[in-house]
Amino acid sequence: MKFDLVKKDIDDDLIDTVNGRELHKALEVKEAYPSWSNRQIESLKLKEGKDFCISGEVNLAKNRKGICHYFTIDISKHISMTTKSELGYKVRQYFIDIEKNQLMVQKEVQRLQNERQTKLMRTSVANSFRGMYEASCEYWKRQQPFQPINTFTSMISNDIYRIMFEIEFDSEGDFIYDAKGWVQRHYNTKQKPRDHMESNGLLYELYLIDILEKRMITLLNADLDYELIKSEVIKTFNKEQERKLEYDGDNNLKHTNLSLVKNDPPPTPSVFV
Repeated sequence: MKFDLVKKDIDDDLIDTVNGRELHKALEVKEAYPSWSNRQIESLKLKEGKDFCISGEVNLAKNRKGICHYFTIDISKHISMTTKSELGYKVRQYFIDIEKNQLMVQKEVQRLQNERQTKLMRTSVANSFRGMYEASCEYWKRQQPFQPINTFTSMISNDIYRIMFEIEFDSEGDFIYDAKGWVQRHYNTKQKPRDHMESNGLLYELYLIDILEKRMITLLNADLDYELIKSEVIKTFNKEQERKLEYDGDNNLKHTNLSLVKNDPPPTPSVFV
């Protein structure tokens, strides 16, 4: 038993359909196709354009012409069950197996897409982190803050996590400096936060880090007061939170091209360190 599935526009979507005449033949129905198909449509209350479509004419015996219905796979299962025969159950199971195979293929395609997206994101985040570190070193040289350079660069990296996870105080009310440590405790992992996010496919979190670090680079290069820089990064974070609905429920990015995401220009500096 084999059906050649045909792509048809059903309910504003291009989906696999089953040729009604092939289904009629496979079910070994003795009733003529025109009356049988009309009866199925009426008894199951099927709607054209939603459950089936009529496409073209077919050549019949004795130079006659006939119409052909194309039913969705789901409707084809229902029609098979109406025969209440062993053959009908076999045809229905055939369509169930097709749907299972299609679902397996879709899951595999989704897995490969997620894997590719994670690799792209990993590269983007690694580049933005290096860029932020270099920008923070240059900013330190120009501004000459009181902290040693290593303390300053660590503070910037920690501030990204503070902003992203909205960290302010721990349970005792003390200010958390080691925001990376907080992230590790929050996720119950000994991995570095980025490594944990990459290995667990937390693409939205990686995306946020990437965007915030790129914004931080822009602002550091503009030589703004650091408190102003933090306030601008927080604004960027808040905007991204508002855009969160642009991502699907499986935590998969719909914006696959991060280069299309544009940062706002830095504000006009008012106070310099």
